[in-house]
Amino acid sequence: MTLLAPSNIQSAHKGIGSKTLRLKKCLDAGFPVPPFVAIPSEDCQAIRRDVGLRMETTGEIHNALDAQTYAVRSSALIEDGDQTSMAGQFQTRCGVPPAGLSDAIREVLDHADGVLQGQMNKFSLLVQSFVEPDFSGVCFTRNPQGGREMVFEYHQGRGEKLVGGEIQAERLSLLWNHALPPTAARIPGFAKLLETCKAVEELFGAPQDIEWCLQAGILHILQSRPITSISKNQYAQILFLVSVLPSQEPFLYDKSPVTEMAPRPTSLTLDVLKEIHRDTGPVAGVYRRFGIDFRDTDFFKQIGNELFVDKEKEIKSLLPSYSVVNSPTLTPRMTFSGGWWATIKNLAALSLLPARFTDRAIQRLEEELRAKLAAPWAAESPEKVLARFLEDYESVFETNLLAGIAVKSLEIALKGEAEVSEILQTGGPLLAPAEGGIPEIREIGWLGNSLDLADETEFLRCLDPIQKPSPGGWDALPEKNKKSLATPVRRALRSARLREWGRWLTVRGVNKLRRAVLDWARGKGIKDARLVHFARWEEIRQRSGSGGGLDGA
Repeated sequence: MTLLAPSNIQSAHKGIGSKTLRLKKCLDAGFPVPPFVAIPSEDCQAIRRDVGLRMETTGEIHNALDAQTYAVRSSALIEDGDQTSMAGQFQTRCGVPPAGLSDAIREVLDHADGVLQGQMNKFSLLVQSFVEPDFSGVCFTRNPQGGREMVFEYHQGRGEKLVGGEIQAERLSLLWNHALPPTAARIPGFAKLLETCKAVEELFGAPQDIEWCLQAGILHILQSRPITSISKNQYAQILFLVSVLPSQEPFLYDKSPVTEMAPRPTSLTLDVLKEIHRDTGPVAGVYRRFGIDFRDTDFFKQIGNELFVDKEKEIKSLLPSYSVVNSPTLTPRMTFSGGWWATIKNLAALSLLPARFTDRAIQRLEEELRAKLAAPWAAESPEKVLARFLEDYESVFETNLLAGIAVKSLEIALKGEAEVSEILQTGGPLLAPAEGGIPEIREIGWLGNSLDLADETEFLRCLDPIQKPSPGGWDALPEKNKKSLATPVRRALRSARLREWGRWLTVRGVNKLRRAVLDWARGKGIKDARLVHFARWEEIRQRSGSGGGLDGA
């Protein structure tokens, strides 16, 4: 019979289970592991059947560990693997006195024989000095659902009932760079546990499910297995997010209507978006006309190839004394930071916007969009095309601003009596044909439906807001309400129509930009001209030998 001390266990030992091999690796790395010995699979069946051999084995275990009590654990060769864990499938006996060690070993082996249906060549045994814990639990170094946060589940006393799901545990979830909350920080040894669990993950290079205990503030690692619900690709994504997301200050990244128009932008497209939102760009220009100071806070955040908006920076572009991340509900609220005067001034101007969007304003925008869509556009250099695109985008942004205010005004007017979407889908009869007809689109062969220069999908256009039958729409409203609602409904429908025209104008400009940069790339001898999408506008400007205000200039 072979009894293996940690110093005699080799990482390639075929008769030793992963649980034991991982504990050996933790011990060699300097982590606090209770003393243990292992019984390889080739001996487990023999000591299960032979009482004399089992008694001899327990004597050797006691001589090797000399513990007051023991923990007898499974270490199956098919357990705690990279693909399957089988956690809780095998039996564990804790707090076993020396006199009961033989019976505990037989009990664990008998149970394993039943689970494995007699294939005991797949089972080895692990015997540890038992630590009577003050606190015990498990740590998932990453959320098993795929999140990057750590999850602790713990309680006072022994942990086998917790691992087996028999008791309700305290649960703590926190990001790696966050401090422990006071309830956990007050537990002696918990801070050491936090840092050790991080180090164990780094040791194995994968998320870990770690069983641990604390006794008199001293940490003991009882076992560590892979979290099999997180794939290698998911873990790589977690590590990537950790590398690019802020580690100290709070943040909130989210999608917005703008990011939905270019959800995975190339470098060139992202530069165009930044040009639109510069202090001298079309967004700031529209706000200035309404007495609002817009400040470029560089709120776009690209993570991998996904585009997000930094909501904290976004709110400060208009309301510098407001914050999102310092609000318990993550909704904008006034803080004690600077920028009060600019905030108050902009709030006052923003409150006047609904009154500025009259039927006359809608008519003006309709005429602007129609004229810009019909205006000829000759082939020009990338910089000149960009300048024309930004000029046209002022009308697009003002239209989008109008549409948002019109929908909000309609929502207020409805007072919860109906959904805005249902009214817009059924209120078509209130929408008169566009004066002057649908804008003429002279060019053919447009590609794309977004702000992304690399978008070459088939261009689709909707002539008017889509109408769908709905039992809760316009026709279902009481007649007495229709008279007061007719104007806000009509304005919302007209602004939705203009918003679609604005999208056409945007797609037209994007097509002109795409053609200009592709022609530029071909003129520079670039074999695959489409690679220009991964260039920067500053690079194009410099290599063109022309001046102008592009990204980085």
